[in-house]
Amino acid sequence: MTIEQYIKLFKSLPEAETEMLIVAMKNGMEVAVQRIMRFEEHYMLVRGRLGGTDQGNLIFLIDYDNITFAYFSRVIEDYRVQEIFGDLIGGLRRSFIGEKTPKELEEEKQAAEAAAAAEAEAPSESTKPAPAPSVSALRSRLLQNRSGHRPRR
Repeated sequence: MTIEQYIKLFKSLPEAETEMLIVAMKNGMEVAVQRIMRFEEHYMLVRGRLGGTDQGNLIFLIDYDNITFAYFSRVIEDYRVQEIFGDLIGGLRRSFIGEKTPKELEEEKQAAEAAAAAEAEAPSESTKPAPAPSVSALRSRLLQNRSGHRPRR
């Protein structure tokens, strides 16, 4: 790919998909992109983390000539692929996406949005109270504390 093609591709990505982008380099390194900060003539400035690590918010200058390939770390629904890459894949769209009609793609999009809205409204695991410990577990803990730490008189 040319530099212009990379810039056009990366600029066309919505922010939600940019956060799922992994860029692989010729030297084998992978950068998990958190945010593309700036596009320059020969490189882009990226905030992210090295693949296989959890140390984030590092700054990378990625030379377009050193990019081997890029991929998304999570599944992207067909309708989103068509929305993002429709003009890039042009007449080959059906080969990549399948034989879905625009109506089917729209229904899939609406179903995905409804599922996301329902998930956002459902209480998460972190908001649910922790289950109370059983009486026998509390009694055992209390007895262990007594036998191990008798107060002196």
